[in-house]
Amino acid sequence: MKPFKFRVWHKPSKTWVSTEIVLYHDGKVDMCTAYENLDITDNEDFEISYSTGLFDYKGNYFYTGCVFECFGERFILENENGYFECVNLNNQKRYYFGDFMTNGDEIIGRLRKISEIIGDKFENPELLNIK
Repeated sequence: MKPFKFRVWHKPSKTWVSTEIVLYHDGKVDMCTAYENLDITDNEDFEISYSTGLFDYKGNYFYTGCVFECFGERFILENENGYFECVNLNNQKRYYFGDFMTNGDEIIGRLRKISEIIGDKFENPELLNIK
């Protein structure tokens, strides 16, 4: 079983926090850094970015908030109500991440080969603007 991967974005400093995250069964989230243990469950200063466990053709993990290009279109990966969704930034059409994988491993393999993560909404917010 693959471990869950997370990243934590600190909004005020606009930086990724080097951290370990502990998830509890009651939904509480603790962030453990070298400096402190901090409950970030409802802390507006932090945003948790979740990994799907999949990666693009360069080996970069798909995390929520990542912006990627696939099928000649640009998408952002979001986590809505516990489901990964890809939002087409050209037309705002939403797809469950699973829709890209409806044919099983064949589509997952193709997605890995043809998609490229080009940044994320945190460090590269300009990628969200399509002209």
